[in-house]
This record gives sequence, C-alpha cells and structure tokens, in this order.
Amino acid sequence: MIYSAFNDRMDILAEKPSLREKVRMIQSAAKKAEWVENILEHKRFEEFVYAPRL
Repeated sequence: MIYSAFNDRMDILAEKPSLREKVRMIQSAAKKAEWVENILEHKRFEEFVYAPRL
C-alpha cells in the first residue's frame, strides 16, 4: 500500500523530487496505512464485542 501511494504521488509530480519530498511522501503514505489499519483493527474488535453469543 505504501509503495502504491508513493508511486501514485510520483506520477502526479512528473519531475524528480528531492530526497526531502520523497521522505515526506513516504511518511504520509505510512501514516495513511496506519490509520486504515487502526480502523480495521477497531472494526474487528467491535465485531468481537458485539457478536451475538451462541
């Protein structure tokens, strides 16, 4: 996911970004991936807590 977001960003820029720009984009993609992971983890926890007990 991080690699994909990074490549998408590279296509948009269409120029050679500086190392600082690359680092910033990778950090941004990593933060988004972590956010998605946290949401999915929370959803699994909710499903566990609210799952009907058989």
